[in-house]
Amino acid sequence: MNKLKMVDSTDPVLRKVCDPVLENELELIQDYSREMYQIMLEYNGIGLAAPQVGINKRFFIYGDQNKMDLVINPEFLDKDFNDQEIISEGCLSFPGLQVDVERPAKVTMKWKDKDWNDKTAKVDGYFARVWQHEADHLDGLCIDRFLKKEDIN
Repeated sequence: MNKLKMVDSTDPVLRKVCDPVLENELELIQDYSREMYQIMLEYNGIGLAAPQVGINKRFFIYGDQNKMDLVINPEFLDKDFNDQEIISEGCLSFPGLQVDVERPAKVTMKWKDKDWNDKTAKVDGYFARVWQHEADHLDGLCIDRFLKKEDIN
């Protein structure tokens, strides 16, 4: 197994749109996700996207000490922009940075699971935020884009 590690916040992979995962890459992605889970727990995270460990592929993991879920090729079907919340977010790629981020409180997403099955779910609150944050990474978007000019001093 490869030895993955967190990339520096200046690494260009964090600003690239990731390539889709292909079905023939599933076993490798499963291996990566297990290693990413250990990294996420080591850093006390709740989610980790592939580019954060230098992989330019569309998948992320999320969970806690008891359970990890793997999300492959996520696609949002709906975001409720009429119901948004502002919550302070951190990011393992930007240690110590906390930024107020406004996001839809409810989202519907489809993806492939760890067994390449199609999944669709509508979630709100905590999971809606985690999914959006991690999916942003797959589009080359990081929380530093939410910094206001007055925050940068």
